[in-house]
Amino acid sequence: MSNPVNISKQHYYYLDILNIVATFAVVCLHTSDYVFQFSPNEPNWYLSLLIQILFIWAVPIFFMISGANLLNYRERYDTKVFFKKRCVHVLFPFIFWSLTWYVWNHVALGMPGWSIKNFWYEFEQNSIQPIFWFFYYIIPVYIAMPFLSIIANNKNKKIVEYIIFLYVLGTGIVNYIYTLLHRSFDMLVANIPLALEMGIGIFFVGWYLHNYKISDKARH
Repeated sequence: MSNPVNISKQHYYYLDILNIVATFAVVCLHTSDYVFQFSPNEPNWYLSLLIQILFIWAVPIFFMISGANLLNYRERYDTKVFFKKRCVHVLFPFIFWSLTWYVWNHVALGMPGWSIKNFWYEFEQNSIQPIFWFFYYIIPVYIAMPFLSIIANNKNKKIVEYIIFLYVLGTGIVNYIYTLLHRSFDMLVANIPLALEMGIGIFFVGWYLHNYKISDKARH
């Protein structure tokens, strides 16, 4: 089905391009929040809906880029360096901007409840700035990356394919059906790992497409 690709320390420009277009797409998504205020009689609502449809792929692309770049981090540096880099580039900015936004909410905007205890509560619940949900999703994946990276190698190709299968099954089929039925996950499917909980299969999809040459049909 596929052959491994030599992924030595070369620069991959397609990942740069994906980062650029995905960043643009995220900006477009955040200019069309009006779509969440259902107003079928307003032309702007349909424009917002169109923008959402055209650019909703942005965040999954970012997750796939992370999978392509980070699941093989052991080829470039050790786990200690990996966590240092994640702290500098993700954790510290997350904490800094959460504090900054909290101060803005409670000082500049006058929201009640200003206290350290309240900050910690809002920080835990992602109620300081809901747009930060991305951090709450990706940081746990980073924490799991040391053992996920052990799976992601050529010897475990079949295991990775199985993880991707679970992801497609859970997210693309089971989750979609439950959404159509307006049902929450029941105990029968809610605890299937790597598919329905964290959905880290998308990171493995990025790693797989980056590391293996496959046919256009299979890639699509």
